[in-house]
Amino acid sequence: MHLVGLGAPVVIYREGDHFVSVRNAAQLLAVDASAQASSTLIYERRLSSTLVVQVRHGDIAQEEVDVIVNAANSDLRHGAGVAGALLRAAGGASWQAESDEYVRQRGRVAVGSVAVTSAGALRARCVVHAVGPQWQGGAHGEVALLRSAVSNSLRVAHTHEFASIALPAISSGIFGFDKALCASVLFDEVEAFARAHVGTALRQVRFVVNDQLTCDVFSDELQRRRTAAGGNTTSVTTTAVTLE
Repeated sequence: MHLVGLGAPVVIYREGDHFVSVRNAAQLLAVDASAQASSTLIYERRLSSTLVVQVRHGDIAQEEVDVIVNAANSDLRHGAGVAGALLRAAGGASWQAESDEYVRQRGRVAVGSVAVTSAGALRARCVVHAVGPQWQGGAHGEVALLRSAVSNSLRVAHTHEFASIALPAISSGIFGFDKALCASVLFDEVEAFARAHVGTALRQVRFVVNDQLTCDVFSDELQRRRTAAGGNTTSVTTTAVTLE
């Protein structure tokens, strides 16, 4: 997927042979580029002089960032979990109707792929609906599909020259992906992105989760990577916050 153009009154993306319009451009332009957070910072690591990856505890639906990533299903039916929280905050039935129309026109979203819609009432410029895989024992390409869902999400932010993106722990909830493996895959993709896009406008990648267990798993993985890198304080900055 790549950006075709930006201009009032819509933002237009190309997905394969399809064009995707993100409506409500006035709202998009009104969102300040500097990210603000309602969540609590748990741990962060600086991947480059300009790009930071964070683990945050809180409600992703309350984040103020350029891009919010939804852990979606292929039908874009936003009923439970992260999708349900975003639906309630984004405007309910009217926001669901936009996703329904997307599927009606373009068909179901393939696993590992993403769809882009407006953010509705969320404090973001757009929502990327990333369809992660359901865990089926690991022999059905689940890891590669999860990598694809994350890399496609980051590509939207990069192509659009957005500065901030918030992602959930995709596939680690009802889709049954092991949390530790999920964290490893997601951080791998962010690090690969940082290496491949040195001049990116993206400044902040947040993993925003709302439960203690996932916070612990993601924070531990980020700390492990810092240690494996030798604790180089000139290239890695870490901040730890203990949740009560």
